Amino acid sequence: MSPRTSTRPAAASLTAAFGLPALLACFSFITSASATGTLSLSLEKKSVIETGELAPLRGVHKRSAGTVNSDVFDVLTVILDTGSSDLYVDASGSQACKDTSSPDTCRGGSFDPSSSSSYKVVSPNGFNTSFGDGSTASGDYATDVVTIGNAQISGVEFGVGTNVNSTTGFAVSLMGVGYSANEASTQDYPNMPEILQQAGAINSRLYSVFLNQLGPATGTILFGGIDTSMYTGQLHTLNMLPIQIQSTSGETISEVFEFVLSVTGVSFSSNGKTTTILSGGDPTGQNTEKSLPVLLDTGSAAWTVPTSVYESIAEAFNGAIGQDLTLPCSHQNDNFVLSVEFGGSITIQVPVKELIVPLYFANNNSAIPDGQGQQLCTIMIVPDVGGQQMQEQGFLTLGDAILRSMYVVFDLDNGQLSLAQANTNPGTSNVKVVPAGANGVASAVGSSAVVTAAANTAKNGRVTGTVAGASSSTATGKGSASSSKGAASSLQMPVSTGIFAVLALWVGSAALGFGLLL
Repeated sequence: MSPRTSTRPAAASLTAAFGLPALLACFSFITSASATGTLSLSLEKKSVIETGELAPLRGVHKRSAGTVNSDVFDVLTVILDTGSSDLYVDASGSQACKDTSSPDTCRGGSFDPSSSSSYKVVSPNGFNTSFGDGSTASGDYATDVVTIGNAQISGVEFGVGTNVNSTTGFAVSLMGVGYSANEASTQDYPNMPEILQQAGAINSRLYSVFLNQLGPATGTILFGGIDTSMYTGQLHTLNMLPIQIQSTSGETISEVFEFVLSVTGVSFSSNGKTTTILSGGDPTGQNTEKSLPVLLDTGSAAWTVPTSVYESIAEAFNGAIGQDLTLPCSHQNDNFVLSVEFGGSITIQVPVKELIVPLYFANNNSAIPDGQGQQLCTIMIVPDVGGQQMQEQGFLTLGDAILRSMYVVFDLDNGQLSLAQANTNPGTSNVKVVPAGANGVASAVGSSAVVTAAANTAKNGRVTGTVAGASSSTATGKGSASSSKGAASSLQMPVSTGIFAVLALWVGSAALGFGLLL
């Protein structure tokens, strides 16, 4: 396998690269009503200011989460990330968490393996990962019990960061929900999407994401289903692009193991004038002069683009954007809409308010003024200086700035992504369970409601090994779950049991001790 590199939120990289603070959003999972036979998860937005330190997470506190076999849970804050695949937690014994010079060190909590009677190291020093901002984490791979809703699964593997080097001044744990082939382990293991499917909570490795606009307080991630109230128009299904990687035997293979699509068109309208930057692009992404391969990454805040694309967009703001990517917040009211076409099939409209976000001082959360006394903002479209990211990874990162305007169905089984324009006023939830199989999305929402794609013939990774088992108060045996088999199942993370935070994107409740309670 090729080296595995996880992704930190792009805003954190902005701080390191350009010396500017970036406003990030955190969300905490809360329980909400859902359709019969489903588990729904709502995401409550929290304010986090990123200037090399993590601002206080309001309402996030460590408490006893209850006991299982007399063991008390540890409460953690983690990034939920489609750009990586491991569940990784900061160990309480790590130097980063022991550093008392900053009150924000390991603010999201840490995990004490000694507090769990079921904790077991399976690969000593086997965990070693790096992030886009230069941070690193290493330690053991271990297993413990995971509870999702009231389905309890034993033997879930995760990385424990005992050696943590954070370039931003804070350490936050992470839960990746990408392909297991992208794990930081030399030996792939079932990760969260596979665990849910193997436990019978969902039919296949599939989940949908609705981030909502920058302003509203909630978003949603739904495992095993699609909520048709969260988008407008048809879903457009596109095949993920395979990436050439080096196998352990030295052979070059082409495989789908990241959520990469081809951006085939980019334009913007400003003051009644439309400017086209890219058109007629290659849906396969092979001709990078006519397309932009992008990774749909919920763990990143910004969209990284070629310098030429950035400069074309910046011109629309009449020189207001500085070299540090800042500009007056008054430009949030500009008559500007960005249009991004994916795979030659669907165009997503992104309003300017999603692209320009305000900056705040981390110590007191007060607005940062510019030289004229106006509040200072930053643009969440950043240049790939020198083409470095494209050269190193073969794609560019597309994060929250664009994803907030999208509804995305991540179908790992079929190697496909289904996209639609996000609904800014969703209304009553309308969840559709997605059955297993090549036509699962179309079967769930109706064939006329989706533009389908031919089957993706590229290989995609699946771990054939299984987790130890699952049980719940209503389960009928090993491998079963509390909801009916195949029911759309959101991760149930009650606030009463703590917080799994999602930096720049999603936050949820979790607890580690006798297992991990999700």
